[in-house]
Amino acid sequence: MKHTIFLFDQDGTLTESGPGIIRCAKLALEKFAIEKTEEELRVFIGPPLEASFRDLGVKKENIQKAIQIYREEYETKGLFENRPYKGIIKMLQELKNAGYRLFVVTSKDKSVALSVLKHFDMDTYFDNVYGTDKKAELKKSKAELIHQCLMENRKGNDSAYMIGDTKYDILGAKANNIKSIAVKWGYGSEESIVASSPDYQVETVQELANLLKSFGSDYGI
Repeated sequence: MKHTIFLFDQDGTLTESGPGIIRCAKLALEKFAIEKTEEELRVFIGPPLEASFRDLGVKKENIQKAIQIYREEYETKGLFENRPYKGIIKMLQELKNAGYRLFVVTSKDKSVALSVLKHFDMDTYFDNVYGTDKKAELKKSKAELIHQCLMENRKGNDSAYMIGDTKYDILGAKANNIKSIAVKWGYGSEESIVASSPDYQVETVQELANLLKSFGSDYGI
């Protein structure tokens, strides 16, 4: 039997995590005398931390220290400055009840991602969570995390879709030859989303819910 698998990004897709991430990034950058506006700090939401600190001017030799400062603040306080987008939990309940298999694939540290999901009682909707390992010397890219999820869970002719708010989600899906759905309520810029050519774009959570439920109609879930 053919099943449908949905892979969800977390920040900017499932939860509105911006306030906590931005505050912690600002704190870390200030330690290196770098001041940025809130708009400039939005680049931290979604991409790997190393890339974001590098892009905002932290010297290579200071990046790991900046990440450490960020995580110490984020993992104790910042991760809870967060909330699910309106309608997300209802959508997850409906998809789970209908028999779809749901996964989270995020550039966040896996333990942090799980803490957030459990805090909002969202963890039970997902078969598994794939994220980075803060202790690993080399962090996995979004494409590599998607690949791991598919290798461990996709069977036969199962259809798979990646849902996210940034180019990393869309390009990661393309690298793994699966369809991508860009959500437009998150933190990815309109320009970067269009440039990465997602297969679908949705404006609202309800529009996403309707689209996802339509994919299962032919697959006998």
